[in-house]
This record gives sequence, structure tokens and C-alpha cells, in this order.
Amino acid sequence: MSKSMIKAIKYFLFFSITPAVGILVYFSFKFFGIDIAFKYIIYLLILILFVKIIVGGVVITVLKKAKEG
Repeated sequence: MSKSMIKAIKYFLFFSITPAVGILVYFSFKFFGIDIAFKYIIYLLILILFVKIIVGGVVITVLKKAKEG
């Protein structure tokens, strides 16, 4: 595998904790007595995943351009 592919894989492995982030946010709100609907946690997870896909695409594109140049 190329170095750019290895870096991209490490990036996605590092940010694959998205469900854990959602659970952590949900229980921290519960701990502080703030009642938040579970659907908003799902919205948060979808938003994080969407941002992760965009940033991952940018990282892969930049690494490919750096490899070519």
C-alpha cells in the first residue's frame, strides 16, 4: 500500500469512534440532568459522519496531489 493510503486508513480508524462520541454526549447530558431526545443524538452522529466523509475526501485528495507533485 502507498503511504497516502496508509495515512488515510489511520485517519478513518482514528475517527471511527463516532458512535462512542454519541453515547458519551448522550450520557453526559443525562448526568447533568438535561433531558435530550435520542433522535438528536442520531442527528449528531449523522452530522459527524458527514463531516468525517468530507474531511476524509479532502485528506485523500491532498495526499494524492502531494504524491504527484
